[in-house]
Formats: sequence, C-alpha cells, structure tokens
Amino acid sequence: MRSDDRWTDRSKQPVEGEVLEGMPAQKGRARNSNFRWKLLNRGNLRWIGLLLICLPAVIALGVVLSLGFWSEYILPVFSNTIVPAFGLSALILVALTFFEATRQRAARALHIGSWVYWLAIWMLGFLITMQYWGVFAVITGLILFGIGVIPLGVAAAILHTNGQALLHMVTLLLLAIGSRRLALQLKTSDQYRRKIWKYFSL
Repeated sequence: MRSDDRWTDRSKQPVEGEVLEGMPAQKGRARNSNFRWKLLNRGNLRWIGLLLICLPAVIALGVVLSLGFWSEYILPVFSNTIVPAFGLSALILVALTFFEATRQRAARALHIGSWVYWLAIWMLGFLITMQYWGVFAVITGLILFGIGVIPLGVAAAILHTNGQALLHMVTLLLLAIGSRRLALQLKTSDQYRRKIWKYFSL
C-alpha cells in the first residue's frame, strides 16, 4: 500500500496520543496542554478545593454523629478496661526484652503499641469531650489537625472533676511515650543494649 493511502486504511489510522510519520507532533502536544489548562483553570480549582475541604468535614461530621450517641455508654467500659489491658501488654513486652531471642520482636511490638496507645488517648479524649461539651467542641478539636480532642478531653475531665478519666489519659500518655522511647533505644542503640541488658540477659 502506498504511503498516500495510510489515512484511508483503518489499521493505519492514528490513535489518540500516537504520532505517525508525516503527522505534526504539535497537534498532540497542543491537545494535551489545552486539556491541562481546562483542568487547572481557576473555576475548576475552586471546585476541587471546595471538594477537598467539604469531604473531610462531611466524613468527620458523620463520625461525630454516629459515635456521639454511644459516647455515654462506651466511655465507662472503655475507661475501665483499656488501661489495665494495655498496662498488662506493656509489662509482658518489657519482660520479653530481657531475652536475647525475643528482644527485637518485643521492640517492634512496643513501637507498634505506642501508636495504639496514642489512638486510645485520642479515642478517650474524643469520648470525654463529646460527653461533657457536645458535638461543637468535638468538631473544634477535629479542626485542630484532628488531635485537638486530646487537650479538650483533658480540660473537660479537669473542669468536671472526672479524676478517673484524667488518670487514665495520663497513664496512657506515659505508656505511649515510654514504650516508644524504649523501642527506639532497643532498635537503634547497640551500646545501650550492651551496657544495660547484659546484666539481665540469660
């Protein structure tokens, strides 16, 4: 087939994004640049920005409304069980660090556990804030990078003289910080291990 007939043959017809011999490449580039310009113009950027702002707000509001109804039922059970369970797990993991065979695994478990403790602190602060100050305070705490419910929960526990909840939050905070620091020391400092754990290793 002659080169002049390539436009009539369907097998030789250009597809989108393909540049054939004799076909100017500027057309495909101009098409892509026009598409990008249409996507990134000011009107579309406003809608994209509005969507990025509203979508997390809608999700957070749904979470608040769904959990808020159960906060008064979840909080007593959560407060009475979370600290003993996590404290027992921390003691078991610390005991495993005395053995050479399980030391690195215990360090990894402590590192993961520190994030679990932070999540428990956040959940406890969320529930305390919801119970005492309502949805508006929780939304305000979520706006502050999502962690604002922790100081709000502490403040609510202090102002409403809920010593048990405050004690649990402080205990979880100490467990989170202590387990993370111990895990990092075990994983990264050979000198620390030689000086400290050689007296306890079996």
